[in-house]
Formats: sequence, C-alpha cells, structure tokens
Amino acid sequence: MIKLYEIELCFKVPNDQGRLLDLRSKVFDILYAVEEFNCTEFKDYKKIFLKNILRKRIQLLLYIDKHNGSNQVTARDISVFSKRLYHDKNWSIFTKENAKLFVTLKFEECLNTTNYKFDGITFFSQEIIDIKKKYPQNNSNIDIFNSHILSDRDLLTWTEMLISMQEVGSEFEIERKKKIIYQLKEIIKNSSS
Repeated sequence: MIKLYEIELCFKVPNDQGRLLDLRSKVFDILYAVEEFNCTEFKDYKKIFLKNILRKRIQLLLYIDKHNGSNQVTARDISVFSKRLYHDKNWSIFTKENAKLFVTLKFEECLNTTNYKFDGITFFSQEIIDIKKKYPQNNSNIDIFNSHILSDRDLLTWTEMLISMQEVGSEFEIERKKKIIYQLKEIIKNSSS
C-alpha cells in the first residue's frame, strides 16, 4: 500500500545568511539532495518528489510503500535529504544550530492521491523547471551578502543589520561598514535629486 505525504520545510534557526537566502537560488543543491535521498538504502520503499521551492519554504511529497517499511511515518523519514544539504552542500553556513537545518511546517497524509502521479523517474515538478531557468546553477555557497538575488525586503533587512552592527568588528570591518553606509546614503541622495 502506497501512502503519500505533503511536507513543507523551512529553516529552523537561520543565521543572518539563512534569513536573507532565497531558497529558489539553491534549486540545484536541493535537487541534488532529492536525488541522493532517492538513491539511498530506502529507495525500494521511500521516495521524495520536489513539488515546489518558495522563497523561504521547500515543498515535498513523500511516497512510502507501507508493505516494505515501518508503519509509523514522521518528518524524520526525510532526514537524509536534510543531511545531504547540511554536509554535502555546506548548508551549515545558513543555520545557528549544529546539524539541525529544518523545521516541518506541514506533514499531512494526502487522502486524494489522484492529483499526483509518481513514475519513479522524475523527482521534480514543472515549477522546479521554471525555477531552474530563473536561477542559474551556482556550485558554491558564496556569501549571500555578495549575491544580487535580494528582494526589496532582504535589502531593507541587510541595511538595517549593517547600520546596527557598524561599530562591531575589527577596525578594518568597522571602516568597511561605514564606507558602505556612506555609499548607500550617497546613492539615495543622488537618486532623489
């Protein structure tokens, strides 16, 4: 008997980089973790399907063949997915907590499974294909502060943090932060004239 569960994840305790990260920009990392999960020792009775990636959430479908696996299903059933991101793709840089990346926002059994077809070959939806086109592959976890994929809200958050932390750090860091703040003020001043 196949059971299907809808799962939604978000960062449990994100640090500053994690709070600013748009998860869609990490679509290739997430696809890697899905593929690794689906090739584990569970592959005969457990698979995940990447349904969608939102700015701060990952939506998955978990397929479990109850004839071969245990009867109890929990979010821990997808821990291999999280571990691949944390260890293999260096997602530890996005969290304050060691070895704990996500919290489960949604974990519900789908009673009507006719909307979902799982062929065991394709592990992602059309929405993911669209996200892959919008966010080109980036193999490294570069500093999110140097990324130009920032929403307006992210820019405000980053600017507020920069202003509040301008006196923290080494002499060089303090000078660098003050220079950035000065440059931002100049840009705003010149754009309003």
